Amino acid sequence: MTESGAIVAEFGEVAAALRASFGIPTPVFAAVVSLDAVGAAASTPLRYQALPRFPAVERDLAFVIGSDQTLTAAQIESALREEAGPLLRRLVLFDVFRFPDGRSSLAWRLLFQAEDRTLDRRRSERDPGASGPADHRDFPRHPAERLMGDGIVERLTELEGAVKRAAESLARMREENAQLKREVKRLGDERRQVLAQVDMILKDIGKLDLDRPQE
Repeated sequence: MTESGAIVAEFGEVAAALRASFGIPTPVFAAVVSLDAVGAAASTPLRYQALPRFPAVERDLAFVIGSDQTLTAAQIESALREEAGPLLRRLVLFDVFRFPDGRSSLAWRLLFQAEDRTLDRRRSERDPGASGPADHRDFPRHPAERLMGDGIVERLTELEGAVKRAAESLARMREENAQLKREVKRLGDERRQVLAQVDMILKDIGKLDLDRPQE
């Protein structure tokens, strides 16, 4: 049916009595289309959106809400959308965790994408001649970053890297310690085997009937 109320097409099941008159036992469906009405109807312009040429970038943000706070997920999500800017394409709440003490952790995933360039938040202001069209200002800064300042953020980033390297070193030390324990166990097993063999040899020697010198 068109906007003016004209019937363009009809679709439905053929009556059972009509099917029976033709000897057709199974249900039959038919459609009637008025080509004159279709031709007279105004065509609707096609609308489409081109596929993005540049990759998207995701960021995860988690917030811990105290048991005495009245913030809701909807309020936080509204603030995130306002702070994210025009490059935000999708915002999804993907994790909710409740602590035993009544606190709640809410985590959102933000997807950013630009139609004319690749986004990169890690480009440094101290290197304005870096190659590529990326601009670190594409990404909105977290409110905590704006309050702390760039120097603090850089030091926190360095500290995060140091902690990661320390964790990797600790993992290697644990693996080396585990290998050392396995080697000590292997040597202990070999020692016990050698002692057992020596004990067997001594017992066999004791069983020998040695000739005693005659007086």
